[in-house]
Amino acid sequence: MKTKEDVIEALRQIHYLERTAELAYKYRRDPKGKRVPKAKKEKVIEIANKLGYHCEYERDRYYLGKDGIGDYHDWPILVFFRESWVLFTIGYRENGEWIYGNRCDALKVAVAGDDSYRNGSPAYTSYEKLEEIMAEIVSIYEDAGKALYGLDGISDRGRAEYEKPDFELSVTKDIILDALRKINFLERSQELSKQFRNHFPEIMPNIDVVRVKEIIRKLGYEPGNTGKSFYLKEQAPDNLDFRFAFGLKYGLFNISWTVSDEGEFVYGGPWLIFKRALLGSLEVRGDSVSFGSYEELEEILKIVLEMYEEFKQAVLKRRR
Repeated sequence: MKTKEDVIEALRQIHYLERTAELAYKYRRDPKGKRVPKAKKEKVIEIANKLGYHCEYERDRYYLGKDGIGDYHDWPILVFFRESWVLFTIGYRENGEWIYGNRCDALKVAVAGDDSYRNGSPAYTSYEKLEEIMAEIVSIYEDAGKALYGLDGISDRGRAEYEKPDFELSVTKDIILDALRKINFLERSQELSKQFRNHFPEIMPNIDVVRVKEIIRKLGYEPGNTGKSFYLKEQAPDNLDFRFAFGLKYGLFNISWTVSDEGEFVYGGPWLIFKRALLGSLEVRGDSVSFGSYEELEEILKIVLEMYEEFKQAVLKRRR
């Protein structure tokens, strides 16, 4: 039976890194920042069928299978979207047994043998471009499958000689960490914790989602939420996708920032990740921030949003 290492080698043979880098470079988001409407389910399924694949839809994910047999969750190609970015997962089985597969970005890391490797993701600006992108995803999957078993019929693109792709992301983990140092992130986050903590037992047992969203709008941002987890919508200047999210539970304020470039996740997460990276220790513990009233919550948000805006500007100034 084939192994994970066999799949990775097959992806190398058909130039997976070069082809995904070319996809990201050729199909970039509208430079004017024009928002592309969400892809319609019927159109995505139609494109998949046109490419010779059955397609099932579930929770904004499109499962593609050649023969349409069996549980569609086991089908080899999964396509999904982050705004206009087109992301995918491919995987391989042998006699029904799982060999290996992963998300496009994780496969890049495995093929490159480098945990820091990033080369972006394609973005569609029309259904014609989406069809071209999906056609290349399907071609990559099929070519790697043929290379895996030594079969004929690998596409011209899979057999082509590529120069080393010169397309690279404009932001790195190091740039993000330098931006955090620039805004004195450690000192300010620690000061925030000192100023807003130890509200027990005066913490708020119930959170009014509507009121929290009103506070966010008052501060100049359009909010979204899933339960008691909130986020800011459309924070994507210059093809960089900044994400600000926070959770409210038991009166605690849990903050997360992430940065993606050309649809590719670069670095980020809960503030604790930043603190551990900046201090160079996994033993660092998070500084809790808590609130006992909506007035205090608004104060916290004002401070954190000011830090966030400074962080974004520091990253934008440092980008390559």
